[in-house]
Amino acid sequence: MKISVLVSDLSDNPIVRAYPILKVLQRRYQIDVIGPCFGRQVFRAYEDEFNFIIVEGCNYPQFVKKLRDIYTSVNGDVLFAFKPRATSYLIGLVCSLLKRIPIVVDIEDWELAPYWIQKEELSKWIFLRRYLLHGWKVPNDFKYLYVTEKLVSFSHAVFVCTNFLKGKYGGIKLYHGVDTEVFNPKGKNKSRLREKWGVPLDKKIVLFAGTPRPHKGLDDLIRALNSIDPHCKVKLLLVGGSIEGSIDGELYELSKKRTIYLGYQPHRLMPEILYLSDLVVLPQKDNLISRAQVPGKVFEAMAMAKPIVATAVSDLPEIIEDCGVIVKPGDTEDLAHNIRYVLANPNVGRNMGKKARGKCVKLYSFEAMARVLFPVFQQFEKRSEA
Repeated sequence: MKISVLVSDLSDNPIVRAYPILKVLQRRYQIDVIGPCFGRQVFRAYEDEFNFIIVEGCNYPQFVKKLRDIYTSVNGDVLFAFKPRATSYLIGLVCSLLKRIPIVVDIEDWELAPYWIQKEELSKWIFLRRYLLHGWKVPNDFKYLYVTEKLVSFSHAVFVCTNFLKGKYGGIKLYHGVDTEVFNPKGKNKSRLREKWGVPLDKKIVLFAGTPRPHKGLDDLIRALNSIDPHCKVKLLLVGGSIEGSIDGELYELSKKRTIYLGYQPHRLMPEILYLSDLVVLPQKDNLISRAQVPGKVFEAMAMAKPIVATAVSDLPEIIEDCGVIVKPGDTEDLAHNIRYVLANPNVGRNMGKKARGKCVKLYSFEAMARVLFPVFQQFEKRSEA
């Protein structure tokens, strides 16, 4: 059986959740990954992971022609759309109807959350003017997201990644786990890896991986580190998007001496980067955006037996229960206290990491994901054979 996968933007974060799910499905099915690229290239960490069918991303009305290209590229027995957006799920629904094939949708965010946050901050008139009078040319603008979200019930199956989203859409909860054979600490040497990556051997390393968007709490992490370690003996290892512009100017200046910035790296190198680190911190802020998400980095850190300090947001307390530290979101003192405690007690950290890996292998590995994914897609196999 062949699955045509629709990703809403191949140049941005949607591919991050799609990656582990598609790797599991590839064990049994043929996969085509199709989608527009609104940036210059496929998201760099994953650009070598699949054979992508790329359509140029642009605004309406030019994008209407690109939709035709997506439609032509869909030749699978089942459609799998990531995110309920016009550039994935909406065109997928059209393909499903016209080509008479089932469609499955995966939801990793509440797409309207950023707009509802703005709605609370703006006057009603400014909000309506900004999002109803303008933006009609933008394929995934508020108006299209609002309509597409209402059509989720027309899919043949729904996957969601958090309890928050399950409450909104129903469906099957599927965490975007990790290949615990690839993400495995066995046989690695921390000193050699630090030399390879130019990371000081005599420093404690706190890892923050991903794009530093406001809801991810990088500013809280930097404040916490500054409060416990003004002399920068603890280094912040940043992998992914640049810190510049993501936090205010004064905090950015304070972070310069502390931060080791590796930029975007191929996803296959993340096991090395995790292993050379001493602690992984997920300082998510508590808002509508973060409540709907689960950062995939938590599962990679667990698989690599790393101690984790995370805020009590979304499903994180459930995921790292008994194998990590949960702190109150936005409380930099609590965050600083627990970072200091874990770094000062390496035996505690090693014990956390050992428990985390065991839990990850059992509940969040590719094998665990397969137990959720395969029964859903098996129901379409007989249809494809007929």
